[in-house]
Amino acid sequence: MRHVRASALSCLLASACASDPGEGTCTTDACGESSESSGATGSTGAGTTSTASTTGAATSSDAASSGEASDGTGPTSGALGSTDAGTTSEESSVDASEAESSGGTSDDGSSSSRMTAKPIGTTDAVLGYWEYLPPGYGTGEAPPLLVFFHGASWTGDGSAASLDALLEVGPPNLIATDAWPNERPFVVLSPQWQASGCLDPAQADAFLQYAVATYDVDPQRIYLTAQSCGATGSWNYLAEHTDELVAAAVLISGDGRAAFEAAGCELGRVPLWGLHNELDAVDADGTIVPLEGLRACAPPPDVELTIFPGETEHDAWTKTYDLSAGLDIYGWMLERVHP
Repeated sequence: MRHVRASALSCLLASACASDPGEGTCTTDACGESSESSGATGSTGAGTTSTASTTGAATSSDAASSGEASDGTGPTSGALGSTDAGTTSEESSVDASEAESSGGTSDDGSSSSRMTAKPIGTTDAVLGYWEYLPPGYGTGEAPPLLVFFHGASWTGDGSAASLDALLEVGPPNLIATDAWPNERPFVVLSPQWQASGCLDPAQADAFLQYAVATYDVDPQRIYLTAQSCGATGSWNYLAEHTDELVAAAVLISGDGRAAFEAAGCELGRVPLWGLHNELDAVDADGTIVPLEGLRACAPPPDVELTIFPGETEHDAWTKTYDLSAGLDIYGWMLERVHP
């Protein structure tokens, strides 16, 4: 059965466009936000259609077209975050250079206070990254691990200055703006990759191996989520490594067709949830084809497919990560445990 289901920082840093060369012409309005932003400022609620059922869903009321090429070379930077976060990127208490010099921030009860920059060269990791540790980390039961791979617009060299770009998107944005609940139990690691194409599966594997060896996390609850070119690279990583480490993956706006062609039904060894905007310039078939292919396997694996109907922008991740689309990806992952 195919399921089809269908917030924001008030202003991004004015430098966001400059960090995204080659992905369309960026202009800024009075708020400093890119005019090609594909983030959502809220949801209006819309009915969805399905080949098997009808499901209510929330859709963006402020969509804009993406500047990303159809080969998945990266999204434009949108208005990213939660509408109830109450801060802008400029107001975030987290800054990579400050975190590096201070060795991290003190825990004042906010999610941002437990977020620390780990620039390239300061650890044994192949990539620089942001670290988030949940309350009570290291004092009790090992928590689950969530690794987030960004899209091409946020690539960089992993230096302290470069890592700041990641605070604009996905889980790092929610954590930095204190929109990440204390009750959400994951250690969250958000590495910054840099490549001429999408995320290198070998680089993804090396970072995951490092994370599992370095952090006190539950080896049966290792989760992967990614967007755009990071999602495409994650699909390809899973085609090569399936469930060696990962208990479940949520992949947004990527292209898994080559991964399914390479691995076939073996790709379904990992529970997968793929999400995509229906009219994305990065073809939604990149998510539809591999997941519907997996559903034809015997026995059918544990997969979910969500297509946001009528949505034209590339950004299907903001409403997914901040849960404004009404889909609890975090709870779904936590229900999947590596055997």
